[in-house]
Formats: sequence, C-alpha cells, structure tokens
Amino acid sequence: MSAVLRDAPFAPELVLIPPGEFLRAGCPDGKPPRTASIEHAFAIGRYAATFDGFDFYCIDADLPLQQDEGWGRGNLPVINVSWNDAQAYAVWLSA
Repeated sequence: MSAVLRDAPFAPELVLIPPGEFLRAGCPDGKPPRTASIEHAFAIGRYAATFDGFDFYCIDADLPLQQDEGWGRGNLPVINVSWNDAQAYAVWLSA
C-alpha cells in the first residue's frame, strides 16, 4: 500500500509513487506489453481536485469561485477550470 500524504487540511491527499519497474499493458493496435520504469519517487493526487480545495485557493487568491452549473460543490470534482487556472492552483499548492 502506498503512503498517503497531506500537509495541510485544505490540501489534496497525495499518494507516493516509489521508483521501480512495472509491465505496461499492450495496445489494441497490436503493440506488445513492455517494461517501464520510474526512476524517481513522486507524489500524485489521490483524487480529482474538488470544489472544496479549489474554493480555498480562490478565496486565498481573491479570485471568483468557479461555477458548478447547478451540480453541487463540496467534495465533487471542480469543473470550469482552465489550463491557466490549473497551473496557478498547482503553483499555489506547491507554495
């Protein structure tokens, strides 16, 4: 089981991916499975970014909250986020 990391209550849960090798699946177009390697450990989000987490960023950065199109907010995946918004959120989280 991978370690779950979280360094602040508003931050997303991260899962540590250790270095190692794994067998990549083949493709329907006939490419065979092959061994792939991860040279350095890294952490990746355990779940999709949520409205709760993104709202915290927007409030801290004095930005308008993303529209939920009536689907709801909270722990649901955030929608209507541009590539630039996602990049700014990642920089903010890293700080």
